[in-house]
Amino acid sequence: MKFKSLILLFSFILFCQNLFAQAEVKKADEVFKIYFDTFVKEDKNALKSLNDYIKPMKGDSFYKVEFPISESINSFLESFPERVVKANKNEIEEFVNAFYANFKNGKLTIKNIKTDSEGTKEIRYSVSFQIPAKISDFEFENPEKIKNEEFKRFLNQMSRDLRKTEKTITTEKNFMMYQIENNVKIFYYNLNPEDLKLELKSFYDKYLMNISK
Repeated sequence: MKFKSLILLFSFILFCQNLFAQAEVKKADEVFKIYFDTFVKEDKNALKSLNDYIKPMKGDSFYKVEFPISESINSFLESFPERVVKANKNEIEEFVNAFYANFKNGKLTIKNIKTDSEGTKEIRYSVSFQIPAKISDFEFENPEKIKNEEFKRFLNQMSRDLRKTEKTITTEKNFMMYQIENNVKIFYYNLNPEDLKLELKSFYDKYLMNISK
């Protein structure tokens, strides 16, 4: 009886050790904030933190993130002749930076986190962006015949307008965080983190494009 009692006691101790040894490397909301800073704020330090976090599971530099100009801006620039676009590269760069300055400064709020039976976290969050109330109205009879100086003035004025913060827009989204266990440590990850940025950018671009009409 004593021998059986010792075996039961030893088994119980091992069970408790394994139970308490299982620990989250980072809380789900912490990991989500790193994803947000990486893909929305385009923070290179956050990208490094994300890769350092996921390294035990996926190896070195798992996430390689590029930050291209959005399709909305490309479509906008394509409406003007190549000659003025090439002649105003600095002004266009400033225009692009201004267009997304308020986007990258979006205010994140985590509303709630739901957990299913497999440990998957569904994060409900909101993001608020400050945007201009209006953008200067420019009319071009024929964009193909626009002069270089006229295009330059247009870009500079648009850049000034876009940096204003007169109105707040807010959207709510969901983000899934899946759980992986590795050496009794719990990690969270998302399969398509780029969608986080794409969904928010679509919302943001839509408002700015409507203002400019």
